[in-house]
Amino acid sequence: MIIKQDLAPVLPGKNCFGRMNKKKSLVIHQTGNAARGANAQMHATYQINNTKYKDPREASWHYTVDDKETIQSFAHDVICYHASDGSGDGNMHGIAIEGCINADGNYVKSVDNMAKLAAKVLKDEKISIMNMKQHYDFARDKKNCPAQIRAGKDGIDWAKFVQMVQGYINEKPVVAGAKVEKPKTDKQLADEVIKGIHGTGAERKAKLGNRYDAVQKLVDDMLKPKPKPVPKPKPVAPNKEVSRSYEETGTFYPNTTIIVQDAPITSATIVARYYKGEHVKYHTVHLKNGYVWLQYKRANGQQAYIPCRTYSNGKYGPLWGTIK
Repeated sequence: MIIKQDLAPVLPGKNCFGRMNKKKSLVIHQTGNAARGANAQMHATYQINNTKYKDPREASWHYTVDDKETIQSFAHDVICYHASDGSGDGNMHGIAIEGCINADGNYVKSVDNMAKLAAKVLKDEKISIMNMKQHYDFARDKKNCPAQIRAGKDGIDWAKFVQMVQGYINEKPVVAGAKVEKPKTDKQLADEVIKGIHGTGAERKAKLGNRYDAVQKLVDDMLKPKPKPVPKPKPVAPNKEVSRSYEETGTFYPNTTIIVQDAPITSATIVARYYKGEHVKYHTVHLKNGYVWLQYKRANGQQAYIPCRTYSNGKYGPLWGTIK
């Protein structure tokens, strides 16, 4: 695996938060771009050029990996926009790796290279493998990422990937087809603590490492006296939500393909489609027909409506992108 630097400019407020990354975790992503040529160099070049665009995308990450090379775009101390959690732990404390899934690349080799890089970063920054996270861990209602690993593509699911990384940390690469030993959950470790397996005080803290705080909190909660159950009031059926509209301006960035119609109802005529990576500026919001619709003016002067999430009985479904 070749690792090279092709650094993007560090522009706080445009493509990052600045330079104070506490480097507490490693966050694993996959690009979601299966197009031919969507390799590490293409994504690294995109990060260099991103801030030159009229409407730059608020996205950045430290490394991109494909089947042939790894390219570093930002130093580890830069706080990139990658975890979809604003100023949360993922962005502020995480180092981000994006794995390529381009159709003209070798997917298994790309994931293997990503595991090698992950092991190197964890060792270099002294981060526990327990703190290697998925993008999904910080954005459960927004991102199914890394999607291919989460789906177990080509037999490599998250547990297998963790085992591959641990193998490179130990300098004992995992053989394909080897039995996967899944890491213990916080609950399993808490049960062991209660049984006395991990000792007490400093000994327990040393054994659990970076997982100590989460496991100890769970232990404390498990050992608390349980309050007597309070009878629940009989649920009242919610009133049906009436359709309504209100003025609001903003920009919607879809994270998937969405059809656009000429009225805020599902039976209306389809007039356009928006894709991931595009955006639309809207001026009115409609709650109607089971969805939240964003109304905007098309280039031909006609009005159009793009749904951005479900809406029923006062409850909103997950947003199909981001709104700024």
